[in-house]
This record gives sequence, C-alpha cells and structure tokens, in this order.
Amino acid sequence: MEPTDANKPQSAHVLLSIQALRCFAVMGVILFHVQHYYTNKLRMPDFLPQFDVGSAGVDLFFVISGFIMVYAFERLFGQPGGTRIFLLRRLARIVPMYWAATTVFLVYVLLQYGSVAAATNGAGTDFVIASYLFIPTRPDGWAIPLLAVGWTLNYEMFFYALFGLLIALPRRTVVTVIGTLFCLLIAVRLLGPPLPNPFQSWFNPIIIEFVFGMAVALAYRDGVRIPAWAARMLVVSGAAVFAWSWSQVHLFGPDSVLRVFIWGLPALAIVGAFALSEKPVNANLFWRVCGFLGDASYSLYLVHTLAVGVPVMVLGRFIAPAGAPWFYLAAIMIAAIVPALLVHVYLEKPLTEWLQRKIERRGPKHVATTMPSPQTAP
Repeated sequence: MEPTDANKPQSAHVLLSIQALRCFAVMGVILFHVQHYYTNKLRMPDFLPQFDVGSAGVDLFFVISGFIMVYAFERLFGQPGGTRIFLLRRLARIVPMYWAATTVFLVYVLLQYGSVAAATNGAGTDFVIASYLFIPTRPDGWAIPLLAVGWTLNYEMFFYALFGLLIALPRRTVVTVIGTLFCLLIAVRLLGPPLPNPFQSWFNPIIIEFVFGMAVALAYRDGVRIPAWAARMLVVSGAAVFAWSWSQVHLFGPDSVLRVFIWGLPALAIVGAFALSEKPVNANLFWRVCGFLGDASYSLYLVHTLAVGVPVMVLGRFIAPAGAPWFYLAAIMIAAIVPALLVHVYLEKPLTEWLQRKIERRGPKHVATTMPSPQTAP
C-alpha cells in the first residue's frame, strides 16, 4: 500500500528527519562563510581551519528541495488547477523574504558605496532588477545576484517553474520528464558552445541534484524502506566522502561535474537514508532542536550574510578583532543565528502561513490543497 500523509506518525518523523538535515546544511554554509570572513575580511587566515566543504550544504539543500516538492505536493499531481496553486505557494514562500533581504542589502550598498556600480564593478539597474527576478545575467563567475547567497535561488526558481508547469501530469511522469530534460540541458551546457545567460547558468550540472531528491521521494511514495543498519551505512559513507573532500580543500562551482559526484552523490545518500529508513529519527530534544533550526533555515540562510559583519562594524573601533578573535567569533555566531531565528518566528513564518492560507481559500474547490508546509532550500 502506498504511504500517504494520512500516516501521521511516519509522515511527521520523515519531515523531522528532513528538517534536521536542513539544520546541518545551513550550519555548514554559515560556518563556511564565517571562516571566509575571517580569512578575507579580517585578514586572519590561520585563526579558523578552512571549511570549504561547508558549501556542500547547498547540495544537501538541492537534494532536499527535490524530495520536498514531490513529497509535500502529492495532492496536486494530475490536478488541472495544480500549476497555479503550486507556483503561488512557491512565490509566497520564496519572494517576500528574499526581496526583503535583497532590499536591506541594496540600502547598505547605496549608503556604503554610493551606487551599485561602484560596489559591483559597473553593474547597473538591469542587474538589480534581474537579481530581484531570480534571473542570472552577469557573465562572470556564477552569475551571482546582488545578494550573493541568492545564486542558489536562481536554480531553485528555475526548478520550481518547470515543476509547476508539469505538475498537472502524474507524479512519476513529472519526475521522468524533469530528469530527462535536465540531463539534456546539462549535455547542451557541457558539450555545446557557450550559451548566453541565463541559460549558461541554469543549465549547470548542479541542477541534477534536484532530480536526486525527486527520485528519493518517488521511492518513498512507492513504499521503499531500508533497514536502519543500511541507513546508517549510507550516512557514514556520505559523511566519509565529505570528510575526504574537506581534507582535499575542494571548492566547486555549480558548473563542476565533479561537484555532482563528490558533493551531490553523498548528499543523495544522506537524504535517502534519512527519508527511507525503516526507523526514522526520534522526536527527542536534540532532533526537535535540529528540526526547529531546519525549519528556520531559509531565514538563517538569508539573514546570516547580512549580520556576520555587524559585530566588527559596531565594536571594531573599540576592540581590535586581532586582539580578541574568540570574542568576535562568539559575537559573529550570535549575530548570524539569533536575529535570523527572530525573523523566522515573527516575520517569515506568520507571513508565509497568511499568504498560503489566502492562496488555498482562492484555489479551485476540486483541488485538495491542505498539505504539510514545505519549506524551501536555499
């Protein structure tokens, strides 16, 4: 019998497992950025060990995102009104917080540098507009938007758009079509001549990681479960590859095929283990705390980059960072996490729930839209 959301205990434990993984992913990204802040901004490269593997938290997020889209939007597959509801729910979940964070950063840039062009080597108004619209435009690097962490959302929104357009089809067909299409787009990107942006960016190999997560969700919905010992082996194996990658000081861009193998496949193994294990995580204090932090991962992801530099900006004239590095590390971690949690509790969560209730009330009556609240992956 195919499992459904009506199976409350199992469903709740699976969601807790996935939310806990979001916690680990976002903490990896935060530690990566904090270490680079000490190296590049504070000129203290030897204070913290390199943690470039923390960037692999993005790969975990992408696999989780693919899983959640199939898992949480089960009731919309094959429904004629599903596309509208799905896209509106995704927009309500992603756009308000991202636009708010981008606007805060835009104000900072204008006050600090006088213009966007001065802070971005000549980028103009079109770059700012494209950043708000999740469209990669710049030819350099990863086509990073104004708020740098938003580069991942460019891929998320590309995936959501295709998923939403296809959601009126059966679940298995959606996974097959997107998987095949993404393989073709990656082949075009790797084998053909350079493409103009946004296509050069959207077709990067990293998009296949969404398909990894979709495949896990398909297996879950088909009733596939693995023994606890096998799940532990998958987690240990994935963590071992990440540890090896850390020792090798790997840092991959989204256009790297190696990234898919060295970071994407371990992420697949870990997400698959947590989602498909016959014995999901227990709802004890540790996993509930991780689940809460995972639930707040979007706010943590967006806000921490705005807050990491605040302690030095406020206290740097009184206490030199070089003279009190541990004090600043504690202050930076508090600044990166506590404001983001407050934003999550008092802004992100109530705003998102209010918007999604309005969407459901205005949705087609024949489409059942009550479902687990799927959070996003950065």
